[in-house]
Amino acid sequence: MRAIDKSTSGDIRCCILILVLIIGLISTSMTSAEVKLSFQTGVDEAILDMCEGRTHEAFLLTSLRILGITGESEKELAFEEVALNTVGIDKICETESGLMGTTETGQFYELQDSVWVNAGGLHAENSNETDENIAILDVKSEGDILYLLLFSSAIGEQQLLSVDRTGKSIEVLPIKNPDSFSVLKDNTLLIYTARNQDIPFITYDPASKTVTEYVFPGEIPFLLSIAYDSENNAVYAASPSQVLGAKNQSEFSEFSSMKYVAKLLVLGNDLLLAWSGNSVFELSPDGDVLPDALSLMGLSSRFDNAFTATTGVKLIPFVHSSMSVMEHLSLAMATKDPTVDVYSFLTREGLSQVREKKMYTDLSQSNILMGMSNELYPAIRSTLYDDGKLMCWPVSVQPLLRMVNKDILSQYGFQPPNTIDELLDVVPLIIQSGMIEDTNMRLFDTLNFTRKDMITFLMRQFIFHQQQQGQEISFDDELFRRLAHRIVSEVPVESPFPEAEGDEIPLFIMSAISPIIQEGLLPQLKLDNNTDAGIETWVQVAVINPFSKNKKQAVNYLEYFAQQKDEESYSAYESILTPYKSPYAAQEIARVTGLLENERTAESTDEDKLIRENSILQLESQIKRLRENEYWVTASAIANYHALSKQFVISNNSLIQYDDSLEVLVSQLVAGLYTIEEFIAASNQHVRLIYNENI
Repeated sequence: MRAIDKSTSGDIRCCILILVLIIGLISTSMTSAEVKLSFQTGVDEAILDMCEGRTHEAFLLTSLRILGITGESEKELAFEEVALNTVGIDKICETESGLMGTTETGQFYELQDSVWVNAGGLHAENSNETDENIAILDVKSEGDILYLLLFSSAIGEQQLLSVDRTGKSIEVLPIKNPDSFSVLKDNTLLIYTARNQDIPFITYDPASKTVTEYVFPGEIPFLLSIAYDSENNAVYAASPSQVLGAKNQSEFSEFSSMKYVAKLLVLGNDLLLAWSGNSVFELSPDGDVLPDALSLMGLSSRFDNAFTATTGVKLIPFVHSSMSVMEHLSLAMATKDPTVDVYSFLTREGLSQVREKKMYTDLSQSNILMGMSNELYPAIRSTLYDDGKLMCWPVSVQPLLRMVNKDILSQYGFQPPNTIDELLDVVPLIIQSGMIEDTNMRLFDTLNFTRKDMITFLMRQFIFHQQQQGQEISFDDELFRRLAHRIVSEVPVESPFPEAEGDEIPLFIMSAISPIIQEGLLPQLKLDNNTDAGIETWVQVAVINPFSKNKKQAVNYLEYFAQQKDEESYSAYESILTPYKSPYAAQEIARVTGLLENERTAESTDEDKLIRENSILQLESQIKRLRENEYWVTASAIANYHALSKQFVISNNSLIQYDDSLEVLVSQLVAGLYTIEEFIAASNQHVRLIYNENI
């Protein structure tokens, strides 16, 4: 190591500050309340800082309170409430006499008998500097000395200050724009400065006021935080992508793969405490101590709370502001990133890519999942495998079906349509019949009988039909051309029946997408009687990241999910044949039956006899309706769904979908800016562009 000339201090633009401190004895009194927190502190408590402790292993500062970390309890970090954060503290440290906190504007508070007492602050002398111009970024203590890393807006730089609390003196250290610091075992400071790429680490000896290089071999990435372990002479550093460690000034190597750690603390025995996001974690060279948390992207199931209650494993949602699930999974494979344990997505978003590039953990090791897979509908089961390996698990199954109010149609002498031609034939007749006005109904659920909506429906069905046939998408097709001409020439631009206020029952439900199978489900309309009647089926699956460090817990999570059966499970499991009773119907029937018995046995006068008889009739009618709707999933609905399942078509990669660009072209066609032939040509040009981009 070579010394750096102390004249460096002359180049530092510093603002002379006077620290006004109220010195007093601190008696840190712990409250009796114990707080058990998992890795997340909860939505109401944003983590602001943490510091090493003397009376506790460490302290955690939240927006509401100060918590002392007392180690692990039942594999969870245990916390004890020390004080409430009532004065806006956002940085803390523990001195020899107790806890001290600082605010953003440089005010100091000492904890005395669980009460924060103002202990002065930073003020500028002979300048326009005010409290609001100073932001304290970090604070540490060594003996009677406080070290403050702050940003001064007056000079636009970060500074490191040394504050002698006994002599009430302050010194601006000769370090230009420091980013992070730690106290070494000989009371010198280890300082990291990102801007100085040639010499990112230096030490500063307060006694001799000497600045010295502190050299690590190898390349050093940009760092967010550093911490020093005096027992092992080790330096730990958090980069945006991992936590690094180096003993005896050796080259940095990966200590943990945890990303975006804002601050590190040394707990001893090669254990670190890491603050990332709004969570705190223990890290160790033998593997991060995270057995009680799983990170999920794209998945939040109805069984999550029960899983956590049963196993104690917390499920932490992972959200990326700019990347889709498939994009993040692809990047994780390329970088071997273990951040997300379980990814979930629709098969049509890229399951073929997952299969081709082996972007999954083989679930065949699980006897539970292998056994449960045999209970799934065949079309679903075959989608989950890659050359005999179970690569994913279904978490949601939703066939795109339709429903028709057959009773109303038959009353007016109409049959349900089965093709787009039949729909275009029958709707004008329905309009002429007066059915819509007579019955207070509407034609469709999610569509209107307008030119744009009907062309959109045709486009979606035609794309699915060609994908089902394994064909490259092309709208230069005689069937598509004929149907498009019919719609443009026969369907009005504006709906003949605008949606009215109040409840209107749809005559045709064209998007009967529900996790609960219902009575009367039908396949979607065919293009014509010569096309296959496949049923487009959306299946959401979950895959376990092959680089996850929590694979066992992730498999347990999928096993738990697979074994839970409720009213939504009928859409995936062929083995469930027993009708599903409403859990509320039986209770309500019992309650209303009790009311009915009371009415029947109660004495009544001639005056209220009629009232009581009407009440009995109403209760009997209510019981009848409850019994008619006693089952959420009926035997006939199960039988019908079994028959429909033979037509399920599950896409593993829908490269071409009805997207925003096609929607714009449809709007232009409806506006008269395109002829049918020009529209077909423009649509095909858009499709070819997508194909070319994915060659």
